[in-house]
Amino acid sequence: KAEKAFDETFGAVPHSPAPVLSIIIPLYGETRFEQTQLPAFAALHRPDWEIILAVDDPRIVTTVRDNAKRLAALYGRKVRVVAPVNNLGFSGINNFAADLAKAPNLLFLNSDCFISNAAI
Repeated sequence: KAEKAFDETFGAVPHSPAPVLSIIIPLYGETRFEQTQLPAFAALHRPDWEIILAVDDPRIVTTVRDNAKRLAALYGRKVRVVAPVNNLGFSGINNFAADLAKAPNLLFLNSDCFISNAAI
């Protein structure tokens, strides 16, 4: 198990149901994708989905955290940001986030992929 450097949830929604799906989005090097993905998830109105931004790049943790905090407040959507102490690589960051996920079902979504109403 990798050591956690950061694990914070933003936009806590009162009386939100327990998550049935944890969507794990690994981020490395780029911080622009969460700015498009989070509004798309908010439009789906699925409070039982846990969104986990798994940051595997210490250089972008602060920016991702700030973006998540701002977007969670703007869209009324709960978003979790997690980061390990050390870079784990693609499979490592996915396993790290999976260990922290709260839902019984996992969806691994690359940061440059997007979900829409047509997909559910």
